[in-house]
Amino acid sequence: MYYLFYLGRVLALLIPRRVCYFLAKIIALIYYNFSRSDRKAVLSNLSPIIDDEKTRIVTARKVFINFAYYLVDFFRYRKLDLSFIEKYVVISGLDNLNRCFAENKGVVLLSAHLGNYELGGAVLALLGYPFCALALPHRDKRVNRFFDNQRNLVGVEVIPTGGVSRRCLSSLRKGKIVAFLGDRDFSGKGVRTAVGNSYSFLPKGPAFFSFKTGAYILP
Repeated sequence: MYYLFYLGRVLALLIPRRVCYFLAKIIALIYYNFSRSDRKAVLSNLSPIIDDEKTRIVTARKVFINFAYYLVDFFRYRKLDLSFIEKYVVISGLDNLNRCFAENKGVVLLSAHLGNYELGGAVLALLGYPFCALALPHRDKRVNRFFDNQRNLVGVEVIPTGGVSRRCLSSLRKGKIVAFLGDRDFSGKGVRTAVGNSYSFLPKGPAFFSFKTGAYILP
């Protein structure tokens, strides 16, 4: 997998962005049709919120395509700069972040595995905000270094899950932004929460660190 990611980055930096998206879409659809286990997992994840089977299948295809687009953007971080942000990125709600950030108590930024969440962090870091992100380490250390290096290129400080309390508390007390993906619990100690027609366990971390430090939680 490491070599595929490495090759993907090389190609993404050499080929024009629009062509990268086109190729990514084709590869995503091929992968969707041939990877039965991943397709089944995505369809299962969508079932609590989408009852209609045909709609669920269409949406699952879009999930695969959007993930491929996300990887293209992620691989092209070396080309990401303020001029790219000005041309292609629309930012809304930044005044909310500035109000929270101005109090110097740190900000817990809460998102989900939805859209291009990595790009959101990269944009904020490039705009000059001290940005930290919790990230689940990959099993392959080379893949882990690859992803961390990409994030470091745009100024994102990575906090690996596992013994995160001290680093999160320290970062928030220094007035930094700490970003959490709050829709999946990796600790086994999450809160059972109704999601659509089913239940899921959501992590306590964002609320815990907010209570501990007085940092605002900002979606």
